[in-house]
Amino acid sequence: MSRTLIVSDVDGTLLGDDAALVAFAGWFNQARDRVAIAYASGRSFDSVSASIANSQLPDPVAIIGNVGTQMQRYPGGEPIPDWPRAEPPTWSSGGVLETLLPLPRLEKQPEEFQSAFKVSFFLHDATAEELDEIRGALAAAGLFADLVYSSKRDLDILPRGANKGSAAAHLAQSLNVAPDNVIVCGDSGNDAAMFAHGFRGVIVANALPELKSLRSERAYLAEQTHAAGVLEGLKYWSV
Repeated sequence: MSRTLIVSDVDGTLLGDDAALVAFAGWFNQARDRVAIAYASGRSFDSVSASIANSQLPDPVAIIGNVGTQMQRYPGGEPIPDWPRAEPPTWSSGGVLETLLPLPRLEKQPEEFQSAFKVSFFLHDATAEELDEIRGALAAAGLFADLVYSSKRDLDILPRGANKGSAAAHLAQSLNVAPDNVIVCGDSGNDAAMFAHGFRGVIVANALPELKSLRSERAYLAEQTHAAGVLEGLKYWSV
């Protein structure tokens, strides 16, 4: 596969401005001979599939769900082989819950946001000290986990090394796409890992400060929001 692979967040990046999404979809339909797209979301495969069915989102080659811990081909849902790489005892969703639920201020998110490889909490306006305490508790329990904190509210606990960025890299490798032919797009902190793999990137104008604070020659900060910003960035990168 020699086409450019776009790996884009969904909510707040492609979704959020219906007219802009229509324009993006029109561009994609004209470019589909040289471009493929995958979606990287905090939501599940089924949830993102429903958004595709009910919007102008172009059909992707795959959906990276649950903040990078789930990856399936679209539309059939076949898992991408060898992902994620996480096994007990260094990872256990039950162990994460048992370790962290006693900590103050952590509120478990509804079951629809939990999975075997993602444990999600609400933690409003977390301090660096609180996040360090959580990391320390997980380490003391022998759990190899990463924290992804975004929107000053959402705390996702993932197996170490499993995130949107590493999932995008694994997908590109499975599709035989060179890193320089991958362009990632996002709007919040849980997209930051996608900008850490040497890919070219697009940060939409409505992105949160946690992502806009990234400084890289390979991360283009768009002047437009949502899908219009994605399209602006793709044109900047001459896609």
